[in-house]
Amino acid sequence: GNGLEGLQDLEVFWIAENLLTSLKGIELAPNIEEFNVSRNKLETIFGQLDRNTKLRILNLSDNRISSFRNVLDLSKFSGLTDLAFSDPDWGDNPVCELSNFQTYVLYHLPALRTLDRMRISDEEHSGAQAAFARKRLYYNMRIKMSKRN
Repeated sequence: GNGLEGLQDLEVFWIAENLLTSLKGIELAPNIEEFNVSRNKLETIFGQLDRNTKLRILNLSDNRISSFRNVLDLSKFSGLTDLAFSDPDWGDNPVCELSNFQTYVLYHLPALRTLDRMRISDEEHSGAQAAFARKRLYYNMRIKMSKRN
């Protein structure tokens, strides 16, 4: 096995700085609430945390995550309140450089109270909801216009 058998009761797990490219096996520890996987070599977490439904705190900083798809995958965790893709102690992910990164994260993760170690206010969540709605309207309008031409 991968050494995670028998860890059903594990709630806090820090595996930072281990050159990991996958989280395969983490499903064997389904009760993790705090998970720090900073400074590894993860390019994606898509589908790898599906059994870890109790996640509240997740630090993914300083990996190689570059797609919004990974943010969307985290939206299924209703209890996730603290998320980091960027952390001054660890580093950033390429996804942090994408346009509208914070708006996208706050829109899809409404329960979030801390993003990248910064407290998130209700006003910031509301602003993200409004900005996302405006962008969706704009892009839908652009699609309709292009279909007419």
